[in-house]
Amino acid sequence: MKNHFFDVGANIGQTFSDYLNKTNNFDGWDVWCFEPSPRHLPELMQEVQKWSSRYKIHVCPFGIRGDSGTLTFHQKDDPRGDSFQPYLASDHETLNLTTGYDLRVFAAGIIDSIDALTDPKDRIVLKLDCEGSEFSILLKLLKDPIILPRVVEIFVEFHHIERGGSHVERDAIIKSYAARGIVLHQWMY
Repeated sequence: MKNHFFDVGANIGQTFSDYLNKTNNFDGWDVWCFEPSPRHLPELMQEVQKWSSRYKIHVCPFGIRGDSGTLTFHQKDDPRGDSFQPYLASDHETLNLTTGYDLRVFAAGIIDSIDALTDPKDRIVLKLDCEGSEFSILLKLLKDPIILPRVVEIFVEFHHIERGGSHVERDAIIKSYAARGIVLHQWMY
């Protein structure tokens, strides 16, 4: 049995200093850094090098969503808000940058990713700060009774992916997980 931390929306690697390094509970774990934004990869790689002796780190330069596909990726005026979603807000609304080009990025499906990267007896802590993709990931996981039991803890930051918010869908997801005995912890970073 192995322990895995899936950092979905790794950005520039701040999960190490914000969360993982604050305890020794994750020392020696496989840490999977999923980051689809090309502009964040250089800083992410620098951060990963700092911690490569403490964790077994895997950098995956693509996104995670409910299903696999190549999608338009929107760079935002807030670099922490780059997203597959054309509209996005959490504590503030982000605006798309005018770049003069169409950026297409691959997103792997959550079920296929967990199945390919872990074994049935492995344990996963899942962190979702993935700028709107959390909805499709959480819904897909709920439908898979084989993969979901590998996930022992979930941290999530919910975003608004439509004007007026996504509160109804968010609340339904939270209730569905609670009915299965899984608390969705709010990601605070």
